[in-house]
Amino acid sequence: MAVTVAAIIDGITTTLAAATGITSGLSYDELLEGVPGVNCPMIQVYPDAFNPDPGSGTDRTAFQAGIQLQEIIIFVDVYARVRSQIAQDMKAAVDTLDNLVTMLQTEEKPPFFGVTATVPTDKYPIKSFRWSWKRAVFVFGSQKYMGGRFTIIVRIA
Repeated sequence: MAVTVAAIIDGITTTLAAATGITSGLSYDELLEGVPGVNCPMIQVYPDAFNPDPGSGTDRTAFQAGIQLQEIIIFVDVYARVRSQIAQDMKAAVDTLDNLVTMLQTEEKPPFFGVTATVPTDKYPIKSFRWSWKRAVFVFGSQKYMGGRFTIIVRIA
């Protein structure tokens, strides 16, 4: 693999933490057991699954050489606001999610999320990515947080 999972997650964290209004972005090795309300809106980014060779074995390049593509599924949990009043909570969540969508839409060409190869065989290891998000209410202890969960599927060679 020309890139590490850690590098991909760190790249996504850095890119999305630059979204308007995000107070902090925490990568997989910085996750918190609880979320201080003063840190909201914040994101936490971590891996969920790895699917080696999700296609039919190998894809073909222009010169008929086979390559194995791999998919890494990454979650981005978005803590927009401590739950208190539904309309204000939902507004904070929608505004924060919109800002993150804007950041994702700016990723139009490689190097996606600023990630480059660790070995010189392939300058841009992330071939493509797709994403979706879903509204979420996260619970830590007795505290609830309004926000959402992005699922980002990154394809690498």
